[in-house]
Amino acid sequence: MRKAVAVLLCACSLAACRPSSSRKAVAAVGPENEARKKERDLIRPHAPIEKALLGAQLGPDGAVSQETDHFEPGQTVFLTLRLHDSPVGLKTNAIWYGPGQKMISSELREMNGAKVATFALTANLSPGRYRVEGHWGGNLAADKSFEIVPSTKKSRS
Repeated sequence: MRKAVAVLLCACSLAACRPSSSRKAVAAVGPENEARKKERDLIRPHAPIEKALLGAQLGPDGAVSQETDHFEPGQTVFLTLRLHDSPVGLKTNAIWYGPGQKMISSELREMNGAKVATFALTANLSPGRYRVEGHWGGNLAADKSFEIVPSTKKSRS
């Protein structure tokens, strides 16, 4: 009988120590969804890049001067990223993909405060559809598609 009384007293004291439901409501101060709060903190008010330009000609500033998405075999393809921000330690990179989403080339560049990055693909590509991704600090900032078309110049015999 003593054991039953001791168990009953322990159960009653545990029930008395439990917080009431009103305390839970008062203690639940904070955002409704913590994951959404972190997501909002990471969202930037504007894109990290101003422009992404794809072309075969560079201007005096080293950036693409004329945009195009059609290139001839053997022609160098340039991607220029114009950045809004270039914080300390920022790295940009370009990843070039060929048919079947096979990676052709990748180039990583430390910006050191610069706001323009130009990447070049000098590989001799066969006719077909290609793609390049530009990354700002590891985040996808630009995705451009382009095509290598057979040369329209006629050979002289």
